[in-house]
Amino acid sequence: MLGLSVIALTAAVTGAVVEDVTDGHGTAVLDQPVAAFVAARRTGALTAVMGGVSAAGGPVVLAAVTAAAGVLLAVLRRHRGPAVAAAVTVAGSTALTAVFKQALGRPRPPLAGAVAAADGYAFPSAHATVAAAAFGVLAYLCAAGLRSWAARAATWGAAAALTALVGISRVYLGVHWTTDVLGGWAFGACWAAVVITGWTAAARRAAAGRLPGCARR
Repeated sequence: MLGLSVIALTAAVTGAVVEDVTDGHGTAVLDQPVAAFVAARRTGALTAVMGGVSAAGGPVVLAAVTAAAGVLLAVLRRHRGPAVAAAVTVAGSTALTAVFKQALGRPRPPLAGAVAAADGYAFPSAHATVAAAAFGVLAYLCAAGLRSWAARAATWGAAAALTALVGISRVYLGVHWTTDVLGGWAFGACWAAVVITGWTAAARRAAAGRLPGCARR
């Protein structure tokens, strides 16, 4: 029930941001002011840092890191589940983001205000989407093996911080509007919730099948 509730909530948020972007109202009114605010406060050092964050948090890099982490967890736990979950997370978030971009066809911010190169459509931010999905699922998989609540909270906190940093870097570099990132975060979180809920349901079904007295079909 918790998983379904999170899916419904994040899907609703994603839909609301899409509507705002389409109509040019709501959260979309933040795009121009935030872009101007950021552009006026860029520095050479911070631009270099944000460029590094954006490169390290790119969809290709995160896909490789997530896949490697899934395989490592699968080996350590002697179960292929983490590797499958990691693969589904990356493949699904990447493919669905591409579909969203083509369907909405939102232009990126003007190139004159950007300090990094980017092509394709803007909404949702692939960086933000894949970061939210990948870090969310990895945090769940890692936290599941921890006994300490403090360690679990730290794991989720680190995932949230990294997700936020990747998204912020895209706005700072001028290659995405604020709503591109907000929509990416919401959609990525929604997909992570779908994967986690599916993982949990499958794990419980497998555990029930191993209990004594359970009938096999």
